Amino acid sequence: MLADLQKHACPFEKVECVNKNKGCKAIILRCQLPSHIDKKCLYREVQCQFCLREVLEIHLDKHHEKCSKFLIECENNCGVNSLPRDQMEEHINLHCPLKIRYCRYFHHLGCEFQGTEEQIKEHDKDFYNKHLELSGQHAERTEHELQTLKKKIAILEEKNRQFENHVKEQNEVISSVRETLSTQQVKLMKVEEFIVNQNKTVEELMKKGGKTTDEPELPLAVLKMVDDLREQLEGHSKKMKSLENESAVKAYTLQEKKDFSLSSGLSVPGSLEQRIGAGESSVAWHDVRLAEHELRLSILDQCSYDGTFVWKIENYSRRFQEAIVNKTPSLYSPPFYTSRFGYKMCARVYLNGDGSGKGTHVSVFISVMRGEYDAVLPWPFSKKITLKLLDQNHLEDITETFRPDRNSSSFMRPRADMNIASGCPKFCTHLRLQTNGYVKENTMFIKVIVN
Repeated sequence: MLADLQKHACPFEKVECVNKNKGCKAIILRCQLPSHIDKKCLYREVQCQFCLREVLEIHLDKHHEKCSKFLIECENNCGVNSLPRDQMEEHINLHCPLKIRYCRYFHHLGCEFQGTEEQIKEHDKDFYNKHLELSGQHAERTEHELQTLKKKIAILEEKNRQFENHVKEQNEVISSVRETLSTQQVKLMKVEEFIVNQNKTVEELMKKGGKTTDEPELPLAVLKMVDDLREQLEGHSKKMKSLENESAVKAYTLQEKKDFSLSSGLSVPGSLEQRIGAGESSVAWHDVRLAEHELRLSILDQCSYDGTFVWKIENYSRRFQEAIVNKTPSLYSPPFYTSRFGYKMCARVYLNGDGSGKGTHVSVFISVMRGEYDAVLPWPFSKKITLKLLDQNHLEDITETFRPDRNSSSFMRPRADMNIASGCPKFCTHLRLQTNGYVKENTMFIKVIVN
């Protein structure tokens, strides 16, 4: 017997409650433990009779204060006293006859009456004339607002009509300038060709008329012919310069107006007036120059058809200074093609930057142009574009690569001569441009790869 003493579970031994970890600190006799756990322990789990959740006995009353299924009475004392808490809000808002409400039909017209459901019914009967008066006043205000809106609409329609007429006139001006520019370009090319021929003629005559100790002098008629040719050459040079000046001014005007139409979508009258006014003002003070036109004429025979194009920009110093003073903010490259029957494109460079790169960077962009084979090409344009500023020392080219945003209008099928340019406003800083061999002998090279 003494050997089993340590294994003996004495019913009168004092033990701790099994819910000690939940907070119960009771010390009771072992024989009383079952009764304590089942009936007396405040930390035993019990079931809420309303929501059926398990909670501690000591927390049951606090749980009832928030229980969504606990039965409560209406705060308006309408007689409902056993409705689940989560249904009480609906009862008060929709069904409680003692809830204070505004006038059902005429509160939004100015009636300030408040009362219970029964009081509102009586109010509707007693205040019939007042409600009729409020309705009349509301109708009068509505009619006045309607007339005001009609006047505003009429004014806007007139402004819209004037705007459309103005746009039509500007389109006609742009079309006329484009035709004139094309004519001037043809004339300019003919004059240049004529001058080249005249130069050759003068050189040949000078060779024949040059004095030597072994040859006799040429007749006076031949010498006079040489002088006449010189005078004609000078006259044609002046004429060509005049044509170049006129062509440059009209080209600048056309480009400004075309840029405006593309960027604004012809949707804001105020913007149209400002942009056209700015373009006309710029033409008025703009110095006569031919940078872009000369560049286009000099490299017409360099068109590429394999998606790779190298653009040689000469006279960098002069062009950079012209960009700084806003004479020629940007330069266009000759057009090139991604393949023999592919997309037509051109590059555009702002030597003094554009947008976020203005004054600090060289900005380089690409424009998709209207081409001969657009109808059979997939749109929007989605080919990868790589822009490079070539290091003429062959050390480190500056490279930027991007894929077109398919949602951008810049890469949709062109409806005008070219789309709005897209690319890199911060392509290269002015400081970095002066390092390595990016500009040598006053010349820089920009390479475009489309694949």
